[in-house]
Amino acid sequence: MVGRYALLAIAGMALQLFLGDVDASFLFYPWTIIVAINYLYILILFYVKSDSVKCLRRLYDRPAMLSSLASMLVLTLLFGLIRQDGSTDGFWGWLGFTRMTSSWIFILFLVHFTTVIGLKAVEDVHRWKQRRLPVVLMHASSFVILASAIVSSGEKVRVRVTTAIDAPISMGVTEDRRVYELPFTLTLKEFILEEYPPQVVVVDGREMVMPRREVKKFLSRVAVTDDDGTEEVEILVNHPARIGVWRIYQSGYDSSRGKDSTISILECVKDGWYPAIHVAMWLILIAGAWMMFGGWKVQNKKKEDKS
Repeated sequence: MVGRYALLAIAGMALQLFLGDVDASFLFYPWTIIVAINYLYILILFYVKSDSVKCLRRLYDRPAMLSSLASMLVLTLLFGLIRQDGSTDGFWGWLGFTRMTSSWIFILFLVHFTTVIGLKAVEDVHRWKQRRLPVVLMHASSFVILASAIVSSGEKVRVRVTTAIDAPISMGVTEDRRVYELPFTLTLKEFILEEYPPQVVVVDGREMVMPRREVKKFLSRVAVTDDDGTEEVEILVNHPARIGVWRIYQSGYDSSRGKDSTISILECVKDGWYPAIHVAMWLILIAGAWMMFGGWKVQNKKKEDKS
């Protein structure tokens, strides 16, 4: 088991040395669909052959599940401790650990973990009569989220746009600092920031009003213009506006001016696989609640039987 992860790490270091960062630019429609279909076909083929080929069975047995999860947790923790500044200097920079999403080591471990979850999900679906439905949903949904994140990595776009009152803008900056032209124009109509009311405290028997500069919420009212016309949307933190395959998130504002800010910073995200990920996340929540309340009922039933 340890040898498998050692080989993955060595292969990742070798690929990072000779090829540089992972380039997922080829993963765009329709290649994403083609890759996804073929990947699922390979998983089903591996599962079918696993009865006769023992090494395939070891890919998704219980020890493999636990060890692959542990390896991903360790890598994720490591990447969280290392500053993600895109630097190529030093040992960590050479390994790509300062660029998590383009590091060969991380991608190989992620693909391995996704494959383990995928094979387990195929087995659960095939033997669904012998499995608890929440477990089947949990494995299948986790696989959909991981696989969608991988195959959509090439076509996913994040664009940071700084908008000003009544100033139309259709261009922004991507994560790698490239100028990106959006398929629509954004015009900030109004920026609203609400602060918590002043706090009244009693000092030596006297009431004193203590002003608070804590932000309660902030939002932007934006006019979005594309080939279909103009639509006004309200963008609130954690409540993005949806324009086709794009989602527009509230990211920031001119903090030096506070509620008087005439600037709103928006983040436009394009992800064609978002609906699949969204549905899968809801299924995981449902499965988790099902397992929790189902386990609670089982425990209560056992207590009743004992009494």
